[in-house]
Amino acid sequence: TALFAVGGLLAQSARVYLTAVVLRVILYQELSSLSDVVGLSPLALSIIAIGVVAVIWTLMGGITTVIWTDVILLMVFLVGAATALLCITSHLTGGWAELFRVGSEAGKFKFFDYSPALTNPYTIWTAVIAATWGGVAVYGTDQLLAQRVFCCKDARQARWALISSAVGQVITITVMLVGVGLFAYYQAHPLHGEALALYDEKGDSIFPIFIMQMIPAGLKGLIIAGVFAAAISSLDSIMAALSQTVMSAFYLPWRNKQIAARKRVDGYTHDDSLEAKHNVFVSRMLVVFWGILLCFMAAMAESVSRHYPSILDLGLAMAGYAGGGLFAGFALSFLPLKIDGRGYLFSAPLSVLAVFAMVWHEPWAHVASWIGGVMLLLYWCASGMLRRNSSPGVGWLAVRTGLLMVGISLVLWLTYYGYWTHTNLDGEAIRSVVAWPWYAPFGSVVAFVWGYLLSGPEETTT
Repeated sequence: TALFAVGGLLAQSARVYLTAVVLRVILYQELSSLSDVVGLSPLALSIIAIGVVAVIWTLMGGITTVIWTDVILLMVFLVGAATALLCITSHLTGGWAELFRVGSEAGKFKFFDYSPALTNPYTIWTAVIAATWGGVAVYGTDQLLAQRVFCCKDARQARWALISSAVGQVITITVMLVGVGLFAYYQAHPLHGEALALYDEKGDSIFPIFIMQMIPAGLKGLIIAGVFAAAISSLDSIMAALSQTVMSAFYLPWRNKQIAARKRVDGYTHDDSLEAKHNVFVSRMLVVFWGILLCFMAAMAESVSRHYPSILDLGLAMAGYAGGGLFAGFALSFLPLKIDGRGYLFSAPLSVLAVFAMVWHEPWAHVASWIGGVMLLLYWCASGMLRRNSSPGVGWLAVRTGLLMVGISLVLWLTYYGYWTHTNLDGEAIRSVVAWPWYAPFGSVVAFVWGYLLSGPEETTT
């Protein structure tokens, strides 16, 4: 649950930030005027608007509202994307033919890239190995998808739901064609003035710039609705899932213990209807809490986004920090390894630290890695001392402590030296970083290996 919360916060906050960037450009004048009044940046106002709408909508219904809202929002998003594509081609002199001609000449339709470089996120190898690996992890362990599977009537419907989701590739292709169309249009009509300044500030603003300049008011509203649809359909889902998992894993067990203790002490009489109302209230407060935290994290994504070549890469990369650890947890429990699984309590956070160390190499990241490693070691020592007389004994405890220290040393090595550099034409040293599709595979290997090594033998009962 903790891993899912970390991954969900990182991934969804990045997507809220992405949407806020679009809204900031489309509603630039309106948000700038409001910004002068309230003293908040246009980007912050965009994030707040998305968060408020999503929280209110989620509170209005629950999981049924979330599911059917997402269906409607998907339709709005599809219509918005198709409308944008038609508007772009209508502004191209040669229409569709020019889109495909310019795109082909620029290599935009190159489907296979056989480069073995781990720094390139879009190659055949990342698709076949890394993306497949990460996809199995997401579809198998991500509560955001699991809650939808649980809403199906039976296992057969759940299978068909997952299989039919492949149709979603049509959306990907449509939006990719929008990108090629924008490239073709701005080859013939270069940016200038305020639009060029916005683009120079952030290249990902090119699509909202086109919406702001070239799309009529009525259609512009439809596309803005599509942008909101993309954000809210992500936000309401993750807030419901986070609220549900925290309730199930932490709050309800604690609440049940409190009720049992009161019954023993003063004969407390449990009222199921009042308890149900109380739990609904707590779950709604959790939705508000997660909504506020997601918006705060979205505001922080501005600085993180500079580390990635595009906001798309940022949004896709964030889930990889915790996704590998989730997949390793499933593998450790599913495979017949005959271990007690206690090592996973330490290998899971170790995997998150390892992915972090593989990606970030600035001085502040060195400090963060040291702090994380020390905290993990202290936690291990404290828990180990509490179990020092249990199987398999003090000797094995010392061995596993050494293995954990090796893992922490790997994290520190990665954050200091776990990257390589090359020299550009100007003689400057350029740092290379492993591409985001490899985050989940790397994290799952670390979590699985150390989860196995740090666990004791499976406890048997007679």
